[in-house]
Amino acid sequence: MHTARWIHELTTIVCAVAWLASCEDAATPTQPHIAAGSAPAPSVTVQDLGTLGAQLSFGLALNARGEATGYSATAQGQFHWFLWDGSAMRDLGALPGAANSYATDINARGEVAGWSLGSTDYDCHPVLWDGTTLRDLGSLGRNPFTEGTCDEAIGHVLLNAQGDVAGVSGTPEGHRHAFFWDGTMHDLGTLGGAFSTIAALNARGHVAGSSTTASGATDAFLWDGATMRDLGTLGGTSSHAAALNDAGQVVGYSATASGDFHAFLWDGTTMRDLGTLGGSVSFATALNDAGQVAGYSATASGDFHALLWDGTTMRDLGALGPTGSIATAVNNAGQVVGYSSTASGYPHAFFWDGSTMLDLGTLGGTSSFAYAINGAGQVIGTSWAAPGVR
Repeated sequence: MHTARWIHELTTIVCAVAWLASCEDAATPTQPHIAAGSAPAPSVTVQDLGTLGAQLSFGLALNARGEATGYSATAQGQFHWFLWDGSAMRDLGALPGAANSYATDINARGEVAGWSLGSTDYDCHPVLWDGTTLRDLGSLGRNPFTEGTCDEAIGHVLLNAQGDVAGVSGTPEGHRHAFFWDGTMHDLGTLGGAFSTIAALNARGHVAGSSTTASGATDAFLWDGATMRDLGTLGGTSSHAAALNDAGQVVGYSATASGDFHAFLWDGTTMRDLGTLGGSVSFATALNDAGQVAGYSATASGDFHALLWDGTTMRDLGALGPTGSIATAVNNAGQVVGYSSTASGYPHAFFWDGSTMLDLGTLGGTSSFAYAINGAGQVIGTSWAAPGVR
């Protein structure tokens, strides 16, 4: 996660707030910027989700009902996770004795997963909010961590529709292992090395992530409820998982024999090289249940462009400006969101509907970023607001 760096920068510049954009097909666009194509653009409604009393909030995840979560600065100078229910931002608090809490996922029932920070930067606790109370999920034997700060060690805590949770915790040996929680915390182990991390959790309770091996390399893995399977590489020395769908397909990126990184799709038996957009490297970041893959790739010109791979072809989604774009999420309709350079030089969140890239704009500031999209075309992200707004 890079949020801590953004927070430091923003406290000295402007305020940033979580926002929710709704993108719907319409005959008449509402002043969008169209990167390509001539079809009518979807209409866009952008809503400022506000804050918990200070100048910062970050929207990170949303569910099918349009409920959103993330974290916000409070008037007391702390960070608390929130639930936005469509009309108001609710402070979900923090564990007793903890100053800060951060949400990273929400499921269809409105349950929220994240982590809470204790008295030191190493005292990380994965937490589940079940709709009424915060539950400390414990650890694999050791908190605080012996290396890395809390956000580096934990990263994302993920949640599925059944209320299962996946994350990372410290072991008695001082290592970091991926875990799966279904009422009990299970150590997923490693591929022979000391560390494992998680990237995705599906509805079947399967977990994708990356782990060090006995040789010291890092490989993508899939844990199927019983066994951690090494997904191998594209001929190089390492691979990293990024997303997992309910069919058990995994995407990410892997080193090739030439040493370049390429996006891959693992289909249950084979790791497939998805190629590039003409450059030397590509990265998969998201995957839907139809097997469509979103990510970004270097082009022949050296810029990075967002991509969608549809099962046979890698499509260049273009950019809003002269240089690059990155896709962060794709829904089951094949709609893609991410962020792109603009003519102003600042990044803006985008929505791609299958033919056109739509600039989602900002809340008055210079930049915006989109992180997730649901089946209704609602998009969660963060935007810089105008100086002096709050």
